[in-house]
Amino acid sequence: MSVIVFAGDSITDSDRRTDRLGLGYGYVNLVAAALRDHGQHSTVVNAGVAGDRVEHLQGRWQADVLDQRPSALSVYIGVNDTLAAFFAGRPGRRRVRRRERDPVRPLKSGSAVGVRRTASVLCQGSVRFGDSTAGALSAGE
Repeated sequence: MSVIVFAGDSITDSDRRTDRLGLGYGYVNLVAAALRDHGQHSTVVNAGVAGDRVEHLQGRWQADVLDQRPSALSVYIGVNDTLAAFFAGRPGRRRVRRRERDPVRPLKSGSAVGVRRTASVLCQGSVRFGDSTAGALSAGE
């Protein structure tokens, strides 16, 4: 049976601790339902934690992601990093983009062996501040 892990911040979490299945009430639950509806019997793990930034996810990467031995992985994180950078010094558009170009680099480089054969999607949320927007989306395998 395949294991699909969704790691991230509040967008992934979606109150998973109050859901009896632990999937939350957001996109992870929708994906799990769609898989069930199509006869896919995958184990879906919601490893989202509201308020997390990349450094927090990095601290729990082994236990919450690698130890699950995922066959597919979705990482959706970055909104809180962008907000923290913005409120720490109101960086301009170019500075935010440079800092957030690849916020999950520490996750990818620190565990390349562990997820090398795992299909993955890495997403960073976008936040718009007036004329400034920071965000990125990348997919890899």
